[in-house]
Amino acid sequence: MKRFISQIVRSGSPILVFSVLALTSCGGGGGGGGGDAVGGDRFGVRVLHSGLEISPAEYTDPNDETVLHQVRFLGANVYRMFPEGPHTVSLFRQNSGGSRFISSLSFSVEPETRYTVLLYGDQTELGPRSSVFTDNVPELSEGEAAVRFIHGVDGATAISIGDLTVSFGSASAYEKVASGEFSFTVTRSADGQVITSGTLTLEDKRSYSILVGGEVDVYVGTQLSADG
Repeated sequence: MKRFISQIVRSGSPILVFSVLALTSCGGGGGGGGGDAVGGDRFGVRVLHSGLEISPAEYTDPNDETVLHQVRFLGANVYRMFPEGPHTVSLFRQNSGGSRFISSLSFSVEPETRYTVLLYGDQTELGPRSSVFTDNVPELSEGEAAVRFIHGVDGATAISIGDLTVSFGSASAYEKVASGEFSFTVTRSADGQVITSGTLTLEDKRSYSILVGGEVDVYVGTQLSADG
C-alpha cells in the first residue's frame, strides 16, 4: 500500500483541484452536477452516472413508486434505503415517465449494507450499461482514510492510478491512505496517457469513492462520494 500512495504523490502531471460535489459542468450527456444531493440514509442503494453521452436518468423508490430520484453525469447521489431482498433497479431517461428505458440490473439487498449502481457506457457502440458494487468500507484508525476508484471512462479498457488498475465498469477495492490532502493521477492503462488528476481532502476515519467518468480526448472528470 505504501508503494501505491508514493506513486500517486510523486506524479509530475498537472494537478487539477476538485472540491467535494462541486465539479465543473460540461457539455454532452447530462452536464456536471445535479442529481439527488440532499438527505439520504446510512445504508441502501445509490446510483452514480459516468456516461458523457447518456442522458440524465431517473429511477423509482421501492418504498413509494410515485417518488422519482434523478441522477446526472458526475452528479451527487445519496444512499436510499431499499427493503431487504431481491430488487431490479431500472433507469429511464429523466422526465420520460418511464417510457424511455436506459438500463437495468437485478441484485439482492442485505440489511445494513451499502450498494453503488454505476451507469456507464455510451449511446452508440457500447450502449448504456450498469453494474453494482457492494460498498464494504474498512475499519479505520486515527489518521487514516480509505479511497477506491470507480472506472466509467469511455475509451479506456482500463485505467491506472499508481500501481492500481481498474477495468471499465468496475471499482477497485478500498485502499487505506493518510487522511488529509490526497493527490492522484489517472492514466489509460493501454498507453499511459494521463486522462485526469486531482487533489482533494479526505476526512479522518472516512471512506470515499472517486468516480472517474466521461470520454477520453473529449472530457474526463471526477466526482467524490463519501461512503461511510
